[in-house]
Amino acid sequence: MNYSVVAHRFWGDPGGGQLVCAAVAYSLERLGLTPVLSGVFKFDPAKYKEWFGIDLSRYPVVTLPFELNAFGLYSRLASWWPAKKAIDKYKPSLVFIDEPTYKPLTKGRMYRLIEYIHFPLEVVLSPEIKKRAYAEGRDPYFEERYSKFPLNVYWWLFSKLLPMVKRENPFHSADLVLVNSRWTADLVQLAFGERPEVLNPPIAPNVDVVERPRPFEERKPIVVMLGRFSQEKRYHWVVREVAPRLVKEVPGARLVIFGGAATPTLRAYYERVKSLASEAGLRVSDDLSKEADVYLVANAPRRLINEAMDGAR
Repeated sequence: MNYSVVAHRFWGDPGGGQLVCAAVAYSLERLGLTPVLSGVFKFDPAKYKEWFGIDLSRYPVVTLPFELNAFGLYSRLASWWPAKKAIDKYKPSLVFIDEPTYKPLTKGRMYRLIEYIHFPLEVVLSPEIKKRAYAEGRDPYFEERYSKFPLNVYWWLFSKLLPMVKRENPFHSADLVLVNSRWTADLVQLAFGERPEVLNPPIAPNVDVVERPRPFEERKPIVVMLGRFSQEKRYHWVVREVAPRLVKEVPGARLVIFGGAATPTLRAYYERVKSLASEAGLRVSDDLSKEADVYLVANAPRRLINEAMDGAR
């Protein structure tokens, strides 16, 4: 049997990166390369049928024998490890990975390697690249998250350990470099001087495509956001700085945020956003049928998301 390895750090939550990797696994099987799923954390492949309509339950899975739940950032350093275990066992002809921490996999490799970049870490690590990438020379998420004690120490140690496992230039280490958007492609070109191929995340098979979208004039003054409840999404900034002005300046305006909150960390951030919205004087609800200014809906069914999007301006 001809194998491939699809290496993703955290398979256990329905996000954009997980959808990309699940779609890659499905596509590789269609090409005759049986996928082996490798990840740092244990997960249930059967959930992908419910989340995205993609059945991963029949594929072999290789994960680490212990958990790194308390060290989410550091788990990125270990992405190569379960991938190498899968490579040693299944001898694949192709490896797909969406983390830059795969230097140990490049030594004497006998397989083709594809790197998929969601966001180039080099933009955060290099002050020179950061200055050119951001108008103010800083990444707002990074400044909020890792600039103060004790997380600045947490980041400092991570950045010191990173060169041990991080490849230097993806165009020298991989046979093909893919990115999720033209915007990301611009950043990668800024960092490395070469332009990658753009492969946008797919539409999940279980998403009904609206053939006749509702006309604009029939839609309501609603803003819909979609993405897991995680700090890098900066929903805390949206409910403090944007939503109060939106509600004040646009009659009848509402903000709806849909997002995954399947882990304790994501749930804690969800509760934080909810508290901040209330502190900003906004009416908050998780039920779209109730009167509110901001709706925070965790782990919503796709039907509800589609209906809200089709009715929003």
